[in-house]
Amino acid sequence: MDNEVTNFKTLPDELVHAIFEYLDYGELARVAVTCSWGYERATPLLWKDLELKDKWTLHPKEERAQIAAHRCKDNRCDEHDDTPIIKKLLVLASKPAIASLVQTVLHRCHLPPPSIYHDLPKFSFKSMVLSPDSRTRNLLILAIWNMQNVHTLRIVYGHYNLTHTLIWGFLHPDRPRQIPLRRLWLESCSLALPSPKRMGDSYWPDLTGIESLRIRRLTFLNDKTRALLYRGIAPSRGKACSTLQDGVGGEYRTYTSPVLKNGDVSLETMEDAWFYDSIAYRELPQAHKVLKDGETLLNGTGMLTGQEPAPPVTFLRYLLWDTTPTLTSLNLDMLLTFSCYQERDESDVHDLLNTLSTLRFPHLRAFQMRNANTPWSSLPKGTYLLDAREFAADFRTLSSSFLDFMEAHPKLQCLAWPMDRFFSQHSQSPQIVERRERIMANLGRTLVELRIDISCSEDAMEEGMAPFQSAFGSIARRRRFISWFAPQMKKLEVVKIEGAIPRAERREMIRALYACPLKKIVMIGTSFPLGNNWMNDDRLSNPLGGFGGMNDFEVWGLHHEDEKALALTANNPPPPLSPGFKFEPDFDWPAPCSMANEMASFHAQTITELKFCGFTGAPILYTPTPLAETLLKPLRHFHALERLTVAMWLDTNFEGRYRDEEVVSYWLDARSPYSTALAIVPSSDATADDDDAGDARREDDEGVATNPDDQHNTNDADADPNVHHAFPPTPPYPNHTLASVTVDPLTGPEPVIAIPAAAASSSPSKPSLATWPNRLAALYHPRSIAAQVVRQLGPSLSNEAKSRPGGVLVRASFCLGAQIGCGAVWDVDVRVGRARRRRATKGMRGADDGAETAANGEEGSGGYGNEEKNTAQAKQDEEGVDVLLDFEGPREEAEPARWWGKMRERRWF
Repeated sequence: MDNEVTNFKTLPDELVHAIFEYLDYGELARVAVTCSWGYERATPLLWKDLELKDKWTLHPKEERAQIAAHRCKDNRCDEHDDTPIIKKLLVLASKPAIASLVQTVLHRCHLPPPSIYHDLPKFSFKSMVLSPDSRTRNLLILAIWNMQNVHTLRIVYGHYNLTHTLIWGFLHPDRPRQIPLRRLWLESCSLALPSPKRMGDSYWPDLTGIESLRIRRLTFLNDKTRALLYRGIAPSRGKACSTLQDGVGGEYRTYTSPVLKNGDVSLETMEDAWFYDSIAYRELPQAHKVLKDGETLLNGTGMLTGQEPAPPVTFLRYLLWDTTPTLTSLNLDMLLTFSCYQERDESDVHDLLNTLSTLRFPHLRAFQMRNANTPWSSLPKGTYLLDAREFAADFRTLSSSFLDFMEAHPKLQCLAWPMDRFFSQHSQSPQIVERRERIMANLGRTLVELRIDISCSEDAMEEGMAPFQSAFGSIARRRRFISWFAPQMKKLEVVKIEGAIPRAERREMIRALYACPLKKIVMIGTSFPLGNNWMNDDRLSNPLGGFGGMNDFEVWGLHHEDEKALALTANNPPPPLSPGFKFEPDFDWPAPCSMANEMASFHAQTITELKFCGFTGAPILYTPTPLAETLLKPLRHFHALERLTVAMWLDTNFEGRYRDEEVVSYWLDARSPYSTALAIVPSSDATADDDDAGDARREDDEGVATNPDDQHNTNDADADPNVHHAFPPTPPYPNHTLASVTVDPLTGPEPVIAIPAAAASSSPSKPSLATWPNRLAALYHPRSIAAQVVRQLGPSLSNEAKSRPGGVLVRASFCLGAQIGCGAVWDVDVRVGRARRRRATKGMRGADDGAETAANGEEGSGGYGNEEKNTAQAKQDEEGVDVLLDFEGPREEAEPARWWGKMRERRWF
């Protein structure tokens, strides 16, 4: 062993670094404390990514346990304890060598960010009672002056005082630096940041070197108007409580303060904040010495004099103005402008958009304005990307045009813009038409990624309304985009289509991109993009009365599907694209039309990733319907497919009520090493007498282990892919059936799942599903879910794609908590592979089958009967069987590994 360690130490540092990158934080920390050699090589990785995050604390710690159930139920509960942040800052402020190792900085609150649709519109992030202590801000400045190699700063739901200080410090012109700050990400925070001003020979903010700017899920408008309209709240540290969504399908309670009518956040809890901060610093006496040693530096930076905040729109303008020489990627994502219809704010919206349209970024490669997915983040009426702006007497806001902007940026590779804001529905002058034709021709040569969306809440179609406010106007603008813009694209590799775009227009969008070598197609909406996997209107019911019928069914994005016509389409190969194909839009939807089949006809040869999100009408786990099989079957033609994301419905209804919270708790407890939950022991009637039939540890027909007690991931990638059991395909649990679809006026359609009576009775080979503990362990265990995903989706995938090393990565997305309005998405990642069967040997399953066939008067041949059966089995053996290679999850969006993965892998940042 000692020789092995010695040999490992002789490896080049670059190779050791590459190996250590696979270790998680805890493992790296253990390496760092083993010896000086491990410390020197693990420390740079430990401090490469700095996360400044607070925690929840129940004071005083000596008298009671830290139980989350006590949150907001005790007068010594600090919702935002900065102790973990202060401890890290003390190290960075006093040890410049360690601080110089930091490359990325992330500051975020430990609480889940406000949900987009429910909490975000009423949130004010300008809470002065979070991190108010000047000692914390001064320590942060000392740490920033030592962090000279930071290239990325992210603030996601940050405390206002720390956000203010981070921006002020990292954009300070006198900050020592080896490399400039290149990437800035501001999300769910306040833009009421320091006012620009002169500092010596330079100006603050110093944005020299910024290449990527990502501003999302916040407002650039005056907080006063937004709070006044929506009776806003801000995170706090005492007094009143509010119930918010927790990001895992449920709710939690936390302290909040109201936003006053003058736009200020209530400071009535400031005394509590000072009390809690004094406790934190009393336990960290070394902070006094560090601050004393850095007092000269702090006086020199001007930090001790304080900084007055500028209005959010003013600061955003400075960010845009001062980054023009270096910016390569600009992303403005869901900027809340819902109060722009108020007279006092329309000038802010108008000025910002017009300012942006006049700026010139010589190096810009990505321009994303993703502002149309929600009604409170839409662009002002009459604002267009490729047409002149228009005016009308009934416009509540002024409009802007980005035609000049697009002409001045001919090197764009990524573009995101609302689909119905490319063109006006009115005719334009010949000069405008000629200019936009040149722009589109150029984009056809440069654009590789396109993202379009429209609001999920469109304007109503009413006669007599102004054209810009009617659905007819929106339809005309969308169809002009499909007819004029999309066919011009020649180099697109990624297309993302989001929002309430009708399915016929989605299909025509895919057809219009016939000349593009698409590698990735993403479709996201409220309903499943490939079609209605549920039932047609003959099984539609409405328990509340007065809301049934096909017209109401279509309101939720579900359509009548012609099963016979679709079956013929799915069974035939997609027609190839003719050599002389010329796109002609057709917005009708014929009965035999299949979205997946249309995609396969045009892009099957190049597609490596598909993503279909929309839970209404999505495939139902454990309940495969004929419609689902038909609609998904064309996916077998995508032979180059590597990744597939599919929204699925997971039914949790048991004994008349939904068990979403219990299922989520079961998942969280199963993956947590600190869980104290009791193990679920199946009842005695679930125990099998037959060792072969009842052994829960045997593998089923697909090589999928079905032991519900095994909580580790399956990984058969290293096993012989040609050796698998040849048991006849019998699912481990009885199938459910889709009985009907109910329509609720508030939540929309929902499938009603029926469980066969056999599923609730004891069986020598199957656990009883009559009790909730057995049902929970049998159907909702991560391994059971992963195995069922293979059974339902595996047959729809290309055998060629599944046979490649690693198979196809399938992500099944489930929405839990939607019944109480707090839906959160949970994902299970499953690798689906393909392997040939192994014939069962005599004495195992074959012996039993041979006895059974002999009893029926048939000849036993290896346990499979007559020659015809052998021939069919041989063919099946040759074709192979779907296998579960590996799985991970279920994971929510905020799960640490997944969350960090999205942060690091975000395109165009």
